[in-house]
Amino acid sequence: HSTYRGIDIQVWMPDGTPYTAYFDGSWHMAADLSTLKAAIDDFLEPEPVGIPTTTTISAPETVGPGETFNIIGQLTRKDTGVAIPNMSINVSYNGKPLGSVLTDMQGVYTIPASIPTPGTYTLRAEFLGTAEYAASKSQADTMVTTPLMTAIKITGSIATGLALTMYGLRK
Repeated sequence: HSTYRGIDIQVWMPDGTPYTAYFDGSWHMAADLSTLKAAIDDFLEPEPVGIPTTTTISAPETVGPGETFNIIGQLTRKDTGVAIPNMSINVSYNGKPLGSVLTDMQGVYTIPASIPTPGTYTLRAEFLGTAEYAASKSQADTMVTTPLMTAIKITGSIATGLALTMYGLRK
């Protein structure tokens, strides 16, 4: 019995029986201890290496289908809040890549996006880290909605004895 990153690992027999660990609500088995540790790392995400960072993300709460909008965020050092320039940020929605963009001198990134289908989408910005800086990520939700069309009826007199009724649609 031992622990790895706070997860109990049960080692039962030296006869080749796989190691087991309990995490994510169930028992996981692996052929050797290093494979099991890798599975735990995948579950917990790798331990941070380098200076801790913070990645932020923001976008409009609602947009129309196919409407272009900007996703904006910033990469900073977690300990000092100092901006980290010239770093690549990967941006996606519901796991679909939107692209990669570099941070500017203030650590800010902006990437245009357009989502064609109505629904609620999770936007994600991820800094994969470098030898100097640890990885970080952030997410936000945005809703793509179809605007409601409302009819406008205008009735008025344009000349004696004539009535004009105009109809139009308004988004």
